[in-house]
Amino acid sequence: MIPAALQDVLDVINETILAIKERRHADLHAISDHVLHDMTIYQDSDIVDLAIAVYALNKILETAKYSEHPKMKLFVKTIVSLLKEAKALLEKKDYEHFSETLKEILENIQGFSKSIKFYIEDILHFARIKKGTKLYEHGLSLGRAAEITGVTKWELMPAIGETAIHEQFETPAKMNEHRIKFAEKLFKSKKKGQQ
Repeated sequence: MIPAALQDVLDVINETILAIKERRHADLHAISDHVLHDMTIYQDSDIVDLAIAVYALNKILETAKYSEHPKMKLFVKTIVSLLKEAKALLEKKDYEHFSETLKEILENIQGFSKSIKFYIEDILHFARIKKGTKLYEHGLSLGRAAEITGVTKWELMPAIGETAIHEQFETPAKMNEHRIKFAEKLFKSKKKGQQ
């Protein structure tokens, strides 16, 4: 973990714990995106794992049909406990054990999603792809976004194609109009000069 990111990541873990306890599950998506923004600055794989975990939790906890599942209470209790442990380790700057705890959180999410037969075959893989598209949207290259999230470029490309990322880079209509007028003016002056 990069020291500059430490306080922000601690804040994110705190906010995640509160959102889960207060059943503000929809907030987890925004929290995950915030973590990812930090990732584009610090390029730290633990931050990506945290963003993926928070996003996957959002998907599981927001799905109404799983809220009454008999294993849900134990799952939530385990996740909150692991998040508190991760926070304590981070406060001690024990980055190695923090990484191991993050992996344990991801394993618990994976195990739970399989036990409840989540509607997405592999929730963590899905989360990695979604977060990879966000990294790409934040300006990372396709290759770097894939590498950091642990998926291939080929897995990211269809997801990027489904989003409106490419539309963000379109030139506004007025700019196009200006270019067309400039080109017409340029070619008219060339025609006059050639006669």
